[in-house]
Amino acid sequence: MDLCESSVSLCVIKRTLRTYTELHRDYTELHREEERDRMQMLSTLKFIADVHLGKLARNLRLLGFDTYFDRSIDDNEIINISLSETRIILTRDKQMLNNKRVTDGYGIRSSDPREQIREVVIRFDLRNNL
Repeated sequence: MDLCESSVSLCVIKRTLRTYTELHRDYTELHREEERDRMQMLSTLKFIADVHLGKLARNLRLLGFDTYFDRSIDDNEIINISLSETRIILTRDKQMLNNKRVTDGYGIRSSDPREQIREVVIRFDLRNNL
């Protein structure tokens, strides 16, 4: 005698448990895929810092992040490098971020290097990569 034949309520519970198990499995697999995509994106995350952010650039490098920094380049060169190497511009210069050619950038608000690193870690959700 099948469980569903013996009791309608047991049959409903059995189907509900099966549905829950399938949903949980699907959710877990989706979560794994999202985490894998996120880790791949973070492993390729590259920055370029403008002339005002030398300490931030150094700190990002110390934390293992690919960060380009050169005091001798101007805003246009920073934008060109950002576009050609797919780097995120980190700057305190609002005019640079307003340039129509800038595709990825973040305006650092703080002048304190410790707070700057905190801003970048929070903005790009890098806590799990430290």
